[in-house]
Amino acid sequence: MMFHPIPTAGVVKVVQGSRLVASVGVGNTGEFSVQVPPGTYRLEGVPSSGTDASACSSRGVVVAKDKMSTVANVDCHYVGIAPG
Repeated sequence: MMFHPIPTAGVVKVVQGSRLVASVGVGNTGEFSVQVPPGTYRLEGVPSSGTDASACSSRGVVVAKDKMSTVANVDCHYVGIAPG
């Protein structure tokens, strides 16, 4: 069985320790952008209602460096049949 990414709309939360640093909306393309101070973060996703996705998170910590872009994926696991 082959798995492939499926863009999912919702919200991505940027968390450092137990503190919510930022929250950003994600459109149907699944892409998002957020500016945060340098540091180490965990990303958590909340899919839009009407999807069977749950337990969305980055695969590990995300390290943001001063004046640099970082690419990170937030993966959601589907409890039913994934769209697409």
